[in-house]
Amino acid sequence: MKYSVSLFVLAVIMTNCQPKSPAEQLTGVEEQLRDKLTGAWRMTDYMTVNNEGDTSTDERVQYKMYVDGSVMWGFESPEEYTEWFGYGTYYIEGDTLYETMLSGSWAFRQAISNEGNFFRIAIDVTDSTYTQIIMGEEETTYESYARIEN
Repeated sequence: MKYSVSLFVLAVIMTNCQPKSPAEQLTGVEEQLRDKLTGAWRMTDYMTVNNEGDTSTDERVQYKMYVDGSVMWGFESPEEYTEWFGYGTYYIEGDTLYETMLSGSWAFRQAISNEGNFFRIAIDVTDSTYTQIIMGEEETTYESYARIEN
């Protein structure tokens, strides 16, 4: 568990040291969302709803970080998992976040090789909260986050 968190912190540091890409052409709404989304987030709620309407929740402690078009996430793995973390790129169009995950832990690489690495996510961001909805073929995932303050 400490190993996953250490890798996540190392990846955050590496991302912050990369040269910044040229500014994207964003609308006012997209620019506001990008600015509000920038930073580190800790998950506060997680729920999935499958196509039959059955729900499930999870008590995982998950983190996400958004900086200059790069996204990273990881969670403290329960014993039945190995490590779970990933990283990639993101952009915003309107109120939709698009993430392309590039790589991560072995278990995550297996998941994205089977299920795909591109995610279209409806988002709602305030200064201190972030909510995302990921609609999949078999289930919809709802995640809420709180900003991690320095």
